[in-house]
Amino acid sequence: MKIIRTPFLLLLAFLCFTGPTYAHHLWVAEKNGVYTVMRGHMPDQGTPYAPECVKDIRAYNSEGAPIAVDRIDGVEAVSFKTSAPPSAVTLICDWGYRVLTTRGKKFMTRREAVKAGHTVIEAFFSTQFAKVLFDDSEAALEASGLRLELLPLTQPAKASPGSNLRIKVLLDGKPLPDAALLSDSNLEVRSDANGTAAVPIEGTGWRLLSLRHKIPVQNDPDRDYHLLTTFLIFEVK
Repeated sequence: MKIIRTPFLLLLAFLCFTGPTYAHHLWVAEKNGVYTVMRGHMPDQGTPYAPECVKDIRAYNSEGAPIAVDRIDGVEAVSFKTSAPPSAVTLICDWGYRVLTTRGKKFMTRREAVKAGHTVIEAFFSTQFAKVLFDDSEAALEASGLRLELLPLTQPAKASPGSNLRIKVLLDGKPLPDAALLSDSNLEVRSDANGTAAVPIEGTGWRLLSLRHKIPVQNDPDRDYHLLTTFLIFEVK
């Protein structure tokens, strides 16, 4: 029985902790002119995190020009104010090392996990990016330089339920073909040879599109790959 059960448990652990449903979202919430970097499940299931994980916050006006950001590090989250209401905000967060083991996901390096007696299925480093659009300005259609980015080719704010939003997937500024985009209901659409995809708009309100991409890492004792996850958040009225 052990020969049969062990592969099953390995597969079960892998599926439970790598599927898109279990991934944390990254977005921005606004209240009374104060913006908060949120991690958890949009729109209102935020979880605490270490503020030092937030590596970069940038805000842009309606012409796509940068505006000043006043960062405020709290105990379990990062907030910020801007010199004017932003049309777009971009985020970069390094969440650190993770391992998938037969006993679930652990927040440690491979060597730490092995030392602790875990059986490691795979090990990686997690970085997330987000672009949050607050209106239909030019900033929405300009690449912001995120390493992994979902670039709208038409205005997301002008989309309507039942229509398709054309997206170009960029990795290091270049089109990424055959990339699996996910809607907020986990509908998957793959990019074509030019890195372009047409993603269905499934409803009104704040919408979230996401993409995960693994970059293999060679000769690193603590990780097999660098996991990049990017989000595009916008409102459909």
